[in-house]
Amino acid sequence: MTRMAFVVDEDFDMRGALGEFLENEGFTAVPFPEPKEALAAFSRGAPVLLITDSWTRSQWNDQFNALLSEANRSGCPVIIFTGWKATLLPGRSEVPIVSKPDIRTLLRCIRSQPPAPASRTADIVHSAAVKIAA
Repeated sequence: MTRMAFVVDEDFDMRGALGEFLENEGFTAVPFPEPKEALAAFSRGAPVLLITDSWTRSQWNDQFNALLSEANRSGCPVIIFTGWKATLLPGRSEVPIVSKPDIRTLLRCIRSQPPAPASRTADIVHSAAVKIAA
C-alpha cells in the first residue's frame, strides 16, 4: 500500500512538479485543478496529506473552505503552498502555510506530519487520471 497525497492547484505545471516531488518522497500524488474535484474524491477515500494552493477567486472560496473542512473531519493533514502567503494571516492559522517556491520549507512540513497509515489509492488514482485525460 502507498501513501496517497492530493495536490490541488490551478496551475498544471505546478501540479506536475509537486506530484513528482511527492512521489520522490514515497507518496502517490493525485492531482486536481480545483477544490471541488478533490472534495468529491474524499468520498472515495481520504488521502494521508493534502497540499493545496489558496484561492482568492470568490467563486472558489466556498469550495476551498469545504475542502479544508473535509480534510479536518477526516484527519488529513493540510499544507497550503501558495504565492499569496501574506494575504492569509499565517500567524492566525493552524494549517502550515508555505510560500511558493520554497521547496525546502515544504519538505520540512511534509516530513513533520505525523505518520498516517497507507491508504487505498487505485480507485481514486484511476478516477483522477480519467478526468485529466478527458
